[in-house]
Amino acid sequence: MNKTLTTLALACAILPLRADTIKWNVSSGDVNTAGNWTPAQVPGAADIANIKSGTASMSADFSVSELKIACDWDNDAADFIQTAGAARVGSGNGALNLGWNGGSAGRYFLKGGSLTIPGGQPYFGGWGYGLLRMTGGSVTSAASWPVLGHSANASVISAGVIDIRDGTFEQSDTGSRFVVGEHGFGLLSVGGDGVFRSRIPLSLGQYNDYNGAVGRVVAKDGGTLEIAGAYPGGSANEKTALFSGGVLKPYGTTGVASGFFNGIASSLGTGGLTIHTAGKAMTLAAPLADATGNLKQSNLVHRWSFTGGSLADSVGDIAARMVGSNTAGILANDDQLTLPGGSHNSARIELGNGSVPVFPNSEDGLTLELWATLHTKTKNYDRVFSINENWNDSQSARFFSLCWTTSNDPWDYFFAHWQSWTDQGTWQVVTDSSAQYSVGREQHIAAVFAPGDSGWTVTIYRHNAETSQFIKSKTITSNN
Repeated sequence: MNKTLTTLALACAILPLRADTIKWNVSSGDVNTAGNWTPAQVPGAADIANIKSGTASMSADFSVSELKIACDWDNDAADFIQTAGAARVGSGNGALNLGWNGGSAGRYFLKGGSLTIPGGQPYFGGWGYGLLRMTGGSVTSAASWPVLGHSANASVISAGVIDIRDGTFEQSDTGSRFVVGEHGFGLLSVGGDGVFRSRIPLSLGQYNDYNGAVGRVVAKDGGTLEIAGAYPGGSANEKTALFSGGVLKPYGTTGVASGFFNGIASSLGTGGLTIHTAGKAMTLAAPLADATGNLKQSNLVHRWSFTGGSLADSVGDIAARMVGSNTAGILANDDQLTLPGGSHNSARIELGNGSVPVFPNSEDGLTLELWATLHTKTKNYDRVFSINENWNDSQSARFFSLCWTTSNDPWDYFFAHWQSWTDQGTWQVVTDSSAQYSVGREQHIAAVFAPGDSGWTVTIYRHNAETSQFIKSKTITSNN
């Protein structure tokens, strides 16, 4: 009998502790207050903390097996705000999970203290939106495959963002890739006194399925990007790096400096780029460098502000003009113009005066940014602006226009027309049917023109006010 009892005691001793799921039950409060959870206990190191909605604040140590923020149902929204203390999540897959389901938004705001991710695979945006914003503190990660923007299908694109404005994010060499845009949209941005260090390379735009993953890296305003390299994913995906006043370093003395951004569409903003090579020779691949190896930098070539109704170009000296029917219906107010709309030939703004082309003849490309507001849904078509509409020179035979349409109310689309003057019967049209544009909300839209082997392409981006990022709509190609 004694032998049997001893055997049973040993068997009980090796059973693992059961992980309990402790659910957040208030709209706002402190994570270390038992009454804010159901059941009424502060989650422990073996427990799963599930914050479906509301705001959870942390100012003292907090350790859990898993931390799920906005991961229960579609359209959940929850915030985790850490001002001090040491936070630690477990090492399993999804141990830190922000915004798992479609339409959900899970946000982690690190203002002070430390966050430790000892392993596993954290998700910043599973099928929804996940944000880690650092304005202080530190993150230490030994995760094997961190993912920003995990999933996508024909109707849903996830979005994952790490935005480091102050503090340090340190990724060890325990994994193989730090994925920025796996199937969805990924953005890694570092600025100010922020530092991002990773001993494993970044993988931008990992998989080429559905609409194609998007991977972007930004180093700006003094922010430091210290990495072991960055590599492209799927061939048709977007993978870009923007440096505007940032610092780029290979990680320590083991960083891979050669081919640092090979295959990544890199550009320089007005702040430039400071490069530290850690004693290594660094090869910069096009388009970050030109054919001679010199860094290329974007230049502001035109600006139309419409101040007081003026159509002047304050930078490039190519005035805009009003074209179309009922130009008298265009109203000027402070630094904006209000267009009457209503038809395909409605009054609009032509960027350029019809005699000088706006498109450059070089092969450097062009980015056009536009701010526009939809004021009514009673008119089913509004031409907003055009470029080179009446310019018919074979050396610059590209015409582009952007239009609103609300004919499918309540969905509000924009159309982009991209025509070649050498074949005026050919129109390329892109429809952004993924966004609902609200009346009275200003929209920030960007059109990126780039030369390619089979002609120029234009890619349309719209700014998502809810997630503070640009979402790619589609890309269209001219036939010249």
